[in-house]
Amino acid sequence: MENTRELIEADILRRVTSHFGQDFVLLDKVYELENIKFGHINRVVHKAQDGDGKIVAIKIIDTMCGRKHRQLALLNNVMNELHTLDLVKDKTSIPVTNILKVVIDDQYIFQVMDFIEGNRLSCVYDSLDKPTLSAIEKQLREYISQLRGVGEDGKTLIHGDLGTYNIMVNGDKVSALIDWEVSREGEEGEELEIVSARAWGDNHKEFIANILR
Repeated sequence: MENTRELIEADILRRVTSHFGQDFVLLDKVYELENIKFGHINRVVHKAQDGDGKIVAIKIIDTMCGRKHRQLALLNNVMNELHTLDLVKDKTSIPVTNILKVVIDDQYIFQVMDFIEGNRLSCVYDSLDKPTLSAIEKQLREYISQLRGVGEDGKTLIHGDLGTYNIMVNGDKVSALIDWEVSREGEEGEELEIVSARAWGDNHKEFIANILR
């Protein structure tokens, strides 16, 4: 198993060097969703330093991991996220990812982004005190309210995967809502339906559900 991981990580490093040059350096790994038993790392996010010395993040998505036609679906998700981020930045004050560059090869999608300071709320939720959580909740309520009427014909913009794992916080500040890949226009209340029906991925979904009610 360890040998498999080492081979995968060596291949990823080779590809990063090929796409972005010798001066692009991977630093700390800040997130990983793995499926090693099938010979893949589903997706990984590294803190990195680009050729100009700027600290960035690079998200690496394995398009060959999982179901048939996954590659096309993931490519569509990337294009959808780019469109949504432009809309959110133009129409709201919600802090979001700024994607600087996208490179696609025969197996991976590489997204270079501005580095966001902080942690996923899911990773620190249980360690936060009530005043901090209250401050975060207040900001999230305001941001969610801004998504109403953003779409065409006054429709609401639905994140589609809103969980504490897709909320970045730095202290008592929300530093970004991330991963808008499956976002879409919809009706008010649909986000709550999605969160309420979710049976995986977020041990704190009631926190999110209460914000959406």
